[in-house]
Amino acid sequence: MEIKISVKLTANEMFNFMMKHTYSSLSGYIGLLLSLCALLGFIATFNNEAVTIQYKIVLIVTALLFTVVQPVNLYLRSKKQVKENENINKPMEYVFTDKGIKVSQGEESAEYEWSQVYKIGSSKLSIFMYTGKYRSFILPRSAFAEEDIKRLRELVREKATSAKSVNFGRVE
Repeated sequence: MEIKISVKLTANEMFNFMMKHTYSSLSGYIGLLLSLCALLGFIATFNNEAVTIQYKIVLIVTALLFTVVQPVNLYLRSKKQVKENENINKPMEYVFTDKGIKVSQGEESAEYEWSQVYKIGSSKLSIFMYTGKYRSFILPRSAFAEEDIKRLRELVREKATSAKSVNFGRVE
């Protein structure tokens, strides 16, 4: 079985990855919880004249920090990264086989065994294959033919046995 795709990332796909990566970690959950608590604190103290305006401002800024400021920052970084990073601007070719994954870009190429894939995640836009803590393949669903996503899922479940998760979400 062989699946070939060509990927040129867009800012939305990069943003989707960065949001998923940031907010599916422990620090992401803690940040959201902190923002929620600050929002509840702001609501609870809104009409309380004993609470200073400075304290209320700190609460509202903290509430917005992980729910508005961080996502806007991630989006701007995504746009900048896609625009300025040469490695992202050039299309990448992925070939998935029983033996592993071959990634090529221009004249350069690398091969990964399925045992090197340690984590797999997904979103509505993309599938993410991690081969290291800071190394991930962002595979937009739009790059695949519909039957190829199903074939990739089967291939991953059979070959990437060391991966933490093989959940691609709904394929139907």
